[in-house]
Amino acid sequence: DAPLVGSMPAAVAITSRQEDQATGTTTWTLANGVRVVVKPTSFKNDEVVFDSYGWGGMSRVDDPAELPRVWLTSFHIGRAGVGDFDPVSLGKRLSGKIVQVSPYVSSLTEGFSGSASPRDLETLCQLIYLYATAARLEPEDFAAGQNMLNAFLANRDVDPMAAMSDTVQVRTSNRNPRSVLMTAAALAKADREASLAFHRNAFSDCDDFTFFFVGNIDLTTFEPMVCTWLGNLPTSPRVDRWIDRSWPLPKGRSEDVVARGMAPKGNVQIVFQGEAPWSHESESALDALVSCLKIRLREVVREDMSGTYGVRVAGSFQEIPRGQYRLNVSWGCDPDREEELETAVWGVLDEFMAKGADETTLTKVRETQSREHERQLRENEFWVEELSEHDKRKSDPHAILDISSDLAKLNGAVIREAAQRFLSHE
Repeated sequence: DAPLVGSMPAAVAITSRQEDQATGTTTWTLANGVRVVVKPTSFKNDEVVFDSYGWGGMSRVDDPAELPRVWLTSFHIGRAGVGDFDPVSLGKRLSGKIVQVSPYVSSLTEGFSGSASPRDLETLCQLIYLYATAARLEPEDFAAGQNMLNAFLANRDVDPMAAMSDTVQVRTSNRNPRSVLMTAAALAKADREASLAFHRNAFSDCDDFTFFFVGNIDLTTFEPMVCTWLGNLPTSPRVDRWIDRSWPLPKGRSEDVVARGMAPKGNVQIVFQGEAPWSHESESALDALVSCLKIRLREVVREDMSGTYGVRVAGSFQEIPRGQYRLNVSWGCDPDREEELETAVWGVLDEFMAKGADETTLTKVRETQSREHERQLRENEFWVEELSEHDKRKSDPHAILDISSDLAKLNGAVIREAAQRFLSHE
């Protein structure tokens, strides 16, 4: 029954307030430098979701050989309790509350994400404060986490799809020494003291953090919580930034065959990747290409050939640390039909590169994307993700509101040019 935080810090001032009526957001800049973007919504009565980021992440680690010692930091810290509460007592203390906070460290950023019921927002803010100022990782909790992961690896090592996934990761990363595979050898190198020290260092300077809260939020009651708990997140004189640790992408076309397992089951993955400057137009074209491919490949491979339950197509575009795109096409099938189906898939890809998409497919994409966007605009998670991405890129968040201009520009030539750009396989 003890309070989560022994003594309440004094609330700090808000030094800047900004409102954006179009996006419905209010931005507070606190005296410690932390920025907080809040979007009250009525989509769900009992939901508030949030995300945050500050620059640095794993790029702080200079030597790739040191990464295995700290690469599981977020996993261990997130399940080790906080402040005066071990995992069991924290679970009891939070009984009856709907609140979840996860600290994370990615390749370029660190921060917190999670959700809460509106009535538990103060508890959420307290947990953020504690994970930044009073993280813990006792030997017994670290050992329990390691045992859990060892049990997971015992099952993973006999999974043919895990071998496939590892092969794809090694190949597409071009054997990047900073790309750590989930293996028993890597797990054995994880170090409790190094992980705790890394976490404390990463979160010792939060003055560059930006938080995004979306949901059923009353600004009047939420403001003092933010000023008290987020306003007292630690700061330091250092300047946090990400460090470009990019590794050259593999060149040319390559093929790997992974023979594992006993069941008559096959899986094919085709991965396209390359460097290109990010722009809103390029990302929109990639998204449209992915949507068109999903429709056409389903028609050819699933409906016409009855070759698979479905072909998965996914695309992504990153700007930082440098512009890179990636497009994946994958499907499961009878091993005896792998060659036949792969030939058919390449036929569709080459067709798109030569002609683009037909108007029937484009009409379906416009209608689907328009409906999907209308649905997403009513989802708290969507707003958090989009606001965060635009903030990282310093792009205009008003683009979230309307995709009609992008859809109006969508035609066969756009898809053809995107296919020639993103599906090149020379």
